[in-house]
Amino acid sequence: MSRVARVIRSTGGYADVALVTDPQSRVAVRVQRSRARGTAAGAGNGPLTLENMLRTEDVEDGDLIITSGTDGIYPPGLVVGRVTQLEKKEHGMFQGADIQPAVDTSRLEEVLVVGSPYSAMASGGASAEGAQK
Repeated sequence: MSRVARVIRSTGGYADVALVTDPQSRVAVRVQRSRARGTAAGAGNGPLTLENMLRTEDVEDGDLIITSGTDGIYPPGLVVGRVTQLEKKEHGMFQGADIQPAVDTSRLEEVLVVGSPYSAMASGGASAEGAQK
């Protein structure tokens, strides 16, 4: 399964979602190979941006990025995408990279909506928070 979007609001048989590429989208992620943690941020159309990844963390071009589950929104292990254009800086705290999303959101036909117990507690009822391919 891949993370595609987050349900923002639902009524009747319809839902408004924020795609993974939405500039306001953020998700806690980790590198599957090394378990290094960071944040995947939407940047509009095109690749996501890898943020908050410490410069000393082990990440390489081509690494698979998955949800970490630490944000309380998405369960751990959902595929987000692969690292491209890694930028290891000589100075500063963080390194950066692009993440090529695992799913082309312009070609979606069906999704599976997964509810989050954290969002149900916060809103006082049941709600769906993650849309999956």
